[in-house]
Amino acid sequence: MPIGIPGLWTGKVVPTSPPFEQALEEGMTVGLDLSREEREFHQVRQGLVLLFHS
Repeated sequence: MPIGIPGLWTGKVVPTSPPFEQALEEGMTVGLDLSREEREFHQVRQGLVLLFHS
């Protein structure tokens, strides 16, 4: 079964490029090294979704 870790950007201003580097830094603060994971992003009504998966 595929496993992924999503993040939702809910800021008022959507960044021009997905903030993957910020997500990597925030992951490291809680002990998650996401640097080797595949990355995707999707714009949905609720905000910008960042998805890390392997």
